[in-house]
Amino acid sequence: MHKSRMDNVMTLFYNNGRGKRGMLQVRIDDETKNKANALFNELGIDLSTAVRIFIKKCLAVGGLPFEMNVSKTTINAIVAADEMRKISKENGNDKMTLDEINEIISETRKNRK
Repeated sequence: MHKSRMDNVMTLFYNNGRGKRGMLQVRIDDETKNKANALFNELGIDLSTAVRIFIKKCLAVGGLPFEMNVSKTTINAIVAADEMRKISKENGNDKMTLDEINEIISETRKNRK
């Protein structure tokens, strides 16, 4: 069986400090894993420690410790598409195929001339 780039399951072991051990598995491609290992080695920590630090920081700040943004243009496009779907459904056009839509457009253009 051919192994895909994302079939690499990274297993991280940890000790919760009260004598209990745990395990976390993460799917990650080899290139990303190797780059992360190199980065964290330069910082003097291993990948398991880096993941624990990340999770603890998420808990401390109540979310991700960095911003995740969607552009205003993307938000406007999503809102516009949702509005078009709503109008299409209200008008009974939501089940039309692309060919049917194009046929109506062609007929409308012919009638304008």
